[in-house]
Amino acid sequence: MHSRGHCEPWLAKRLVISAVAVAIPGLFLLSAALVVRQTEVRRIPTALQEPPRKLGLPWNPPLLDAKGIAQVESGINFSMDCNASCREKTFQCRELEVPRCAGMDCNCSKDFLLPGESAALPALPRHRHGRFAIILAGMTRSFVSKLMNEYWRLFLARFNRDLVLFAVLTTISKQKVSLTGLPQRKDQVWSQFTIDELRECLENLNVTWDAVFVEGSCTWQVARGHIQNPTLREMLAVEAKLPGEGGQNNQFRAQVIAFDRLLRYEWLTGHRFQHILVLRPDFAPYLGHEDPAVVVTSVNNSVFFYNDLITICARKFATSVFTLPATIRSFHTARDKDAWQSLTWKLRNRSKTHFALMVPHAHLAFHGVPICGGFLQAIPDIPCTQSNFEVHTTLGFVRDLWRVQGPQRVCVDRFRGAPLNFIKDYFRRLGMNESLFQNLSLCHEDM
Repeated sequence: MHSRGHCEPWLAKRLVISAVAVAIPGLFLLSAALVVRQTEVRRIPTALQEPPRKLGLPWNPPLLDAKGIAQVESGINFSMDCNASCREKTFQCRELEVPRCAGMDCNCSKDFLLPGESAALPALPRHRHGRFAIILAGMTRSFVSKLMNEYWRLFLARFNRDLVLFAVLTTISKQKVSLTGLPQRKDQVWSQFTIDELRECLENLNVTWDAVFVEGSCTWQVARGHIQNPTLREMLAVEAKLPGEGGQNNQFRAQVIAFDRLLRYEWLTGHRFQHILVLRPDFAPYLGHEDPAVVVTSVNNSVFFYNDLITICARKFATSVFTLPATIRSFHTARDKDAWQSLTWKLRNRSKTHFALMVPHAHLAFHGVPICGGFLQAIPDIPCTQSNFEVHTTLGFVRDLWRVQGPQRVCVDRFRGAPLNFIKDYFRRLGMNESLFQNLSLCHEDM
């Protein structure tokens, strides 16, 4: 059995709470007596305990046969073909409605909210002291290094404490060595971190945070064990091991855990967030503006992707974004491979792009959710807004070296991400102490 770690310092810092966590095989219970200043104590309503509705909704695995993949293509075509004036005319949905678009037609829908969420969200006022939910989920890797811990402190400070951080971190993590410049080693081991170390790193960020600590890979079973929402738990219930159990799919399942915690936080505090920013712990994102909050709030009627590394969306799109594992299940079990490959080639030939169609983008396209962003592989870059302001994202991949104890050593990916000089200049503009990055170098074979 994997050990399960949950930490909710936001309750201790901003609220007064007494909580007891009990772990038994297959079940995680958390009982809490909550007192909130100037906020009525809220019980999680019965509606949130309803079983999942068996409808063609994003938490149910879609059938990716030829017809389903044609539906993906139709959704992608809308995002690619709807220019600025088109979007201005089309995106007139209410606050809690999302546009569902295919071809050149759109309608507004509330059907993307989880069972119980549709009745609950309209009653929750927006967060007055935490407009942004920032999700940091995936393998811990370089996050515990002094360099990256200070980077995250400075980056999050740009939001002026108008945020809550939801972190899902691993107590062990595997290094990325392929195509980074780092050597391949037969004796490669997994880096190890204690929960106390991870908790200390989060405390250093000086923000309100909530965390789940996962031992090992965030598999389907492990992720399901950390989640309380019944619909999300059902989405992660797989009967057999699927291909693609590890890698980036671990990251997507970790994001679902964070979303589940976000839902609980909203109910316990009685406020909902306005925007969500999803990031990974092991790279330093630059969103194209010195104030990242300006960038995040500019994305309203589409979901922004930078590859599968950064996601930005308004709160109402969250259920669509975090139900990606449902489509991952179909991708491995119910996909017409010929139709999928045909669509990939069609997109590449149309826009002179490269690489493959990515499942996160196909998931939203299948359900008609408009996407925008950059480095989308088979899909060309798509502007997000009608104005002159646009999201121009880049990032520094800060790789970690093998570590069992002691300081975590890091280097910059030799082949991917922003150049070393850009990263150092970015750290300098953030106000980072030069001693932390003056010896930062590219990854190389002799490390």
